[in-house]
Amino acid sequence: MKRCEDSGNDAPQTGGRCDTQAGHCARPAPAFRRDGAYSLMVYLHAQTIKRSGLGTAPADPALALAALNEAAETLSGMEQYRTHPFRRAAPDAPVAWRCGSVRLLDFGGSGPPVLTIPSLVNGAYIMDMSPSLSPLRWLSRQGFRVFQIDWGAPGAEERGFGLGDYLERRLIPALEVVNRLCAAPAHLVGYCMGGPLMLALAQRKGGGVGRIATLGAPWDFSAFPEHSAMRERRTEVVNTLESMEMLFGVIPPQMTQSFFALRDMSSGVSKFRRFAALDPASPEARRFVAVEDWLNNGIPLSSRVGRECFLEWVTDDAPRKKKWAPNGLTFDVSAVAKTALVVSAQRDTVVRRAASEPLAEALANARLLQAGVGHIGMVVGTTAVDAVWRPLAEFLKE
Repeated sequence: MKRCEDSGNDAPQTGGRCDTQAGHCARPAPAFRRDGAYSLMVYLHAQTIKRSGLGTAPADPALALAALNEAAETLSGMEQYRTHPFRRAAPDAPVAWRCGSVRLLDFGGSGPPVLTIPSLVNGAYIMDMSPSLSPLRWLSRQGFRVFQIDWGAPGAEERGFGLGDYLERRLIPALEVVNRLCAAPAHLVGYCMGGPLMLALAQRKGGGVGRIATLGAPWDFSAFPEHSAMRERRTEVVNTLESMEMLFGVIPPQMTQSFFALRDMSSGVSKFRRFAALDPASPEARRFVAVEDWLNNGIPLSSRVGRECFLEWVTDDAPRKKKWAPNGLTFDVSAVAKTALVVSAQRDTVVRRAASEPLAEALANARLLQAGVGHIGMVVGTTAVDAVWRPLAEFLKE
């Protein structure tokens, strides 16, 4: 087992030499920009044939032309994204502590500590895209000392972890470091699947915790559109996860991304058509590429974590039914007595309102904030600060 250490005043780590003023680097396009393209193109091909009437007699020329034009616009947007020169060049925050693949990042600030816990599926940097697009740096200027968990890809030790191991051997020690550095309980903020993990942490370590907040956190998994089908085909889900483990040793990020992307392939077509119409040098285009890169450049899950997420959570709805027991201790959300804020994104297609909002009723002392944003928009959208982060800061200051 690796020894976990405080990192003291580690210098921020950067990711190569880039023209940060221009906002991009002259480097080859990352391989992950091709991920997901095949399935989208298969869908696009099938829809183009269907909508154009091609293959039928007689075909409608107007429908055929419109469908082919839309397909061409989508392909143009995909190619424009794949070759776009933007590369994220933001420096990491200093590392306050690390253990295995997990780091505790320190965004500075003064005042009560806030520990943010993101999902394990994608990079933690969604909350710190750049110095000008960073809700964590914004929060640190509002009178808080801000920390973030950065899970990283599972290392040799974490490949054998379940969620309970991440909780006991990474999250609890990280919280204790924050408590020690700031000599105070820490407010906790959990984003997406970081929400249930944060709640389990609050149940275990209530004395080190102040207020808590969830952002787009899944709770009622019976509201997931895949829930019923996965219950009916549970054996197939188990076989798929076992195949992934046998082939890769982990659950690859493409599988997790496909889980959500296949819900609505038409939205993928629409977003690349919109992107094709943008000026590639515009801030809007650079934001699109930054978010799409984060979305595509996912992180693998350990096999045990994958089983918990796809089987115990999505298929069995175990956390809500008090049947989720990370490392043997049953999780009971009603036992979390901390004052809580549940943020539900009204345009969320990843964790829909019906899946996130019941958490406000399940917690002993919670209020609900319904924000007019999407799942990613609640973090990096143009209205994210006013819709989510400013109310969150006000809640933590009460």
